[in-house]
Amino acid sequence: MTKGDKLIGDTRRTAILNWLSEESSPITGSELARRSNVSRQIIVQDISILKAKNHEIFATAQGYMLLPKPKTSKVTQLLACKHDLIQTKKELYIMVDHGLIVRDVIVEHSLYGELTASLMIKTRADADLFYQQISQSGSQLLSALTEGVHLHTVEAEKESQIEQAKKVLREKQILLEEN
Repeated sequence: MTKGDKLIGDTRRTAILNWLSEESSPITGSELARRSNVSRQIIVQDISILKAKNHEIFATAQGYMLLPKPKTSKVTQLLACKHDLIQTKKELYIMVDHGLIVRDVIVEHSLYGELTASLMIKTRADADLFYQQISQSGSQLLSALTEGVHLHTVEAEKESQIEQAKKVLREKQILLEEN
């Protein structure tokens, strides 16, 4: 493909899957649009089509990711948390420092029911970028809708990693538990 050539339909979607599978980090829609020589809106449509064909593509604040097929069985768990914006980075650091992947955030909205947003935060650098994007955009966390209460789906190699993270979250009064 030469510069200026526009990728068409299925060829473009195949290229998107290939690019996403080659990267371990998210790729922005703008970058995919640049590589394909199409608009960002076309990429959004392509991603929707690929998701409808059961490709595991997640949209994060950092861009699109293709989730690899699991090689080993991972342990997942829902963690109930409560904190303010200031404690966000601390919460995420605790989780990733214990080897957890923070897959998403979930809140219960009175009108819409359960709202879920993909995060896919694996490292402190991911957490820093997420926090920076919140700060620079002036956006609020989803948990602002629920006075700081939210759930995270976390993933780890071993259950002990999740238990150790929960212990620290409990000590920092971030983990929400029955009294």
